[in-house]
This record gives sequence, C-alpha cells and structure tokens, in this order.
Amino acid sequence: MSFLKKNVLSYKYRRKLPVLHDYKIIKIDFMEEAVKDLNFRGNGKLLLSGEYFILDGGVGLAVPVRLGQRMSVIQGEEAGLHWQSLTLRGETWFEARFELPTLEIQSTTDDQAAEILQKMMRYARSKDLDFMRGETQLKITTRLEFPRNWGFGSSSTLVYMVAKWAKLNPFELLDKTFGGSGYDLICAEVETPIFFQKQEKQRAYQPTTFGMHPESGEPLPFLKNLYLVHLNKKQNSREGIERYRAWDDEEKKLECLQQISVLSQRFQFASSLPELNAVIREHEDIVSSSLKLRMAKDLYFSDFWGEVKSLGAWGGDFVLVTSQRTPQSTKTYFREKGFKVCLKYLDTVI
Repeated sequence: MSFLKKNVLSYKYRRKLPVLHDYKIIKIDFMEEAVKDLNFRGNGKLLLSGEYFILDGGVGLAVPVRLGQRMSVIQGEEAGLHWQSLTLRGETWFEARFELPTLEIQSTTDDQAAEILQKMMRYARSKDLDFMRGETQLKITTRLEFPRNWGFGSSSTLVYMVAKWAKLNPFELLDKTFGGSGYDLICAEVETPIFFQKQEKQRAYQPTTFGMHPESGEPLPFLKNLYLVHLNKKQNSREGIERYRAWDDEEKKLECLQQISVLSQRFQFASSLPELNAVIREHEDIVSSSLKLRMAKDLYFSDFWGEVKSLGAWGGDFVLVTSQRTPQSTKTYFREKGFKVCLKYLDTVI
C-alpha cells in the first residue's frame, strides 16, 4: 500500500481524498505539423505545498498561473539554427547559433544555457531521427510573459515546449537536463490545481480544486485574503535540493514526507482563513526544522499579522501570504519593507 493511500485511510477528517489508483498519468497530445512554422505555449506554475519532499514521492499541491512562456519555430533567413530568448519587454536576454545538422555551438551569449539547449535537441534527435531532418535554416524565438526573476517556470515551460516540438515525453527531457519532480510540466499543460506525486517509475497527478465552494464552484471568500509577494531575488532550486538530499535520516525523512502529504490534502480542503493559516504554520515548521532553514516570516516579516509560506525553493521567488486587512494596508506593509511586488492570488492563478 502506498503511503498516500495509507495516510488517506488514517486521516481523521475522513473526507473523500484522492487515492493513487485514481491519479491520471500525464499524457501530452503532440502536434503533427512539420518542424517549422510552429507555435507553442506553456503555463507558469506555483507549488503551494510539498516542496522538497515532492522529490521522493510526497504529495504536492500545485497551481498553474496565467503567465507563462511562448516559443515559435519558423524558417530562418541564414544557414543554421538561430535561437533567441526574449524578456517580457521583448529584449534579448539570450542568443545562440547552432550549426545544422550537427548542432555544434557556433556562438552564444551564455555557454551554459547553450549547452543545455544543445543537450535537449541532441537527445530529441537520438529518440527520433526525423527530428529536424533536412532542416538547414531555423529560427527559434522564446518570449517570457513574466519577469525573469519571478520563478514562475522559465525552465519548465522551455522543457515542455521543446518536448511538444520534438514529440517527446517531457519527463524524459526533464530527466536528461534540469531534473526535478516534474509537477511544473503538468502545470504547463493543465488549467486547474493538481495533486502531484512522483512515483518510482512514473509521475501521476489528479486535477483538483482549491478554495472553491463544493456546490456552487465559486471562489470561497478567504481567497481574496491571499497574496503573492516576491522576495526580490530568484532562488536556485538546486541549492535547496542539495541540502534536502544531504539529509541522511531516512526514517525521519519518511515520517515528514507522510506528514507533508497529508498537509497537502488539508491545504486543498481548507474552507476558511484560520484553517489555512493553521496548515501553513504546520507545513513551515516541518520544512524548517527538517532542513534547518529559517522561515521567510522570521527572516523578513516577523511583525506581519498574517501567515507567510514559502513556495518551492526556500529563500527566493514568491511567498504566499494571508491577510485579513485591506489590500491597500497589506501592500503598503510589504512596500515599506522593500518588497514592491505584491500580487493578488486570484489575479495570478488560472
């Protein structure tokens, strides 16, 4: 019996919770057009619960966001493959040229980024010899719909779109490049919150809801009290992952993993702000004590009246905050602390 099903059976609320055999395995419908004049898009993501433990089979709750990334593949004007990545404002932040068909790097503004792209495209061709076959001039342009330092998924949406282009399983491409759980690849495709679990041989997810009235389907009042505050820096998730991997108390890790999985379910079932606040406090305590990381509230907002929860890698990107005060009062608090980006949750997620 999986730990998820075991937890579900012992969970004191006895509500109807997702069990493993109900999860849908990710399947992406690929386009059949020729490898040129194509357009792709992937949603951004937020991991509301389950950070770090999601890597080892913990159940996480994630939501897709309205902003994402786009990619076009068209016939180029010069020999070879020209890759250009644009910011939200249309400014070039990365550029590279590759020789075709070898995909050797001819020039680039970022060696590491160019090598990752080269690795992705070469892997795609190793899986399908027809990928880019006969192409001599290609222009690929990506454009973000959010600022680069927001951490909404510039890497995950890239993997998702390249996989769509190459007609690959996106998880294969992820495992060969950036690594990670893969929940963000599902968020790139879907338009609903999801429960996610990385299993031994596959990833599984189940569409769900968060903060919705069970009968009317309308947002519950407390969602208006949720905000997303940017910590003014982008966090490298690999650093936190390395700290998590270095934790060698497997028995304690499994115990915390099971607790986090149940908290993901309680997070989804929260029907009021006090209930959600209690889940946030418990979730933050477990991750903080397990990985010896200071909570964002203690670091930056110790005098804040609501709760603060890190999303994804701790130390950067966005935090989820709860506030019963007016939007103006809430945003003024963070602005005076030096954190100017304070988004309404309902305006951000799909």
